[in-house]
Amino acid sequence: MLELRVEDKTIPLKNLTIETAICCQALLEFLQHTESDELDAYMLCGHADAVQLLPAAGVRSVDDDGKLQKMYFQSMMQVLLEIVTSYDLDDEVGRENLKKVLAEMLACGDLGEGNVKTIMAIFERLVGDVEERFRFCVDLINAILGPSRADVSNTS
Repeated sequence: MLELRVEDKTIPLKNLTIETAICCQALLEFLQHTESDELDAYMLCGHADAVQLLPAAGVRSVDDDGKLQKMYFQSMMQVLLEIVTSYDLDDEVGRENLKKVLAEMLACGDLGEGNVKTIMAIFERLVGDVEERFRFCVDLINAILGPSRADVSNTS
């Protein structure tokens, strides 16, 4: 999307877009927010003609590109979830649709611990009754496990 690769050590100022700058800032803020060990592995350097977001000296991993993509996805999800938490959740139709979306996110994505905590805080606002929330979580877990789990409760 932003066409950033591990090989790109710098972004020339003439090629620096607001999206790229926001992405770099979001990645670093996400690392700070999650208290990740990855934060020490990256640094942001400004020069007269370029900006760098690169692994710190001596720190290198085989799948740095994958980690950056994962961090970008998780930071993007964090921003979207923070927007959701700011909304008033009084609309019943919207509440039901939001439950479905959050359930899909929990079932399908590698969200990271911070995002899962945010989703659970949203669920607490969506579903006030503890029993109903518990039932929803159990149903979600059963849906995730689905056919991979053998039903041994009806054996004769």
